[in-house]
Amino acid sequence: WDRRQRLDEEIPLRAWLFRTVRNLALNIRRDDTTRARLLDDPAAVDSAAAPRAAALPDVATEGAELQDRVAVLVTELPNRQREALLLSRVEGLSHAEVAAAMGCAPRTVNNHLVAALSTLRRRLAEVGTLVASLSVWLP
Repeated sequence: WDRRQRLDEEIPLRAWLFRTVRNLALNIRRDDTTRARLLDDPAAVDSAAAPRAAALPDVATEGAELQDRVAVLVTELPNRQREALLLSRVEGLSHAEVAAAMGCAPRTVNNHLVAALSTLRRRLAEVGTLVASLSVWLP
């Protein structure tokens, strides 16, 4: 309701409320399922409670090398893919905002992002880099 000024006047309030309640219920159901799955898995509970080890100097060096490698790979992407990736992941814009900035449809932005991330994953795997370390870039 805090965003009522942005509501589309074409959509009846009753339909909007129904959709909102439905989405909230689905979110609760999803969260409960995830919580139950994590609680049923003793390994997940143990790993969540375990203290994390301090980062070693080698890890910091590898992280810096990975950042450099990713930066080079990003510059090698096609222009539109690079632009979509940087606006979305670096600038933090939504697909709609990226689409407006690029002058295309949000679905096209999604296609550019999928292609860019796929290329990055493939190229990093080719050079033997762990793709899991790209968690900063991936949703």
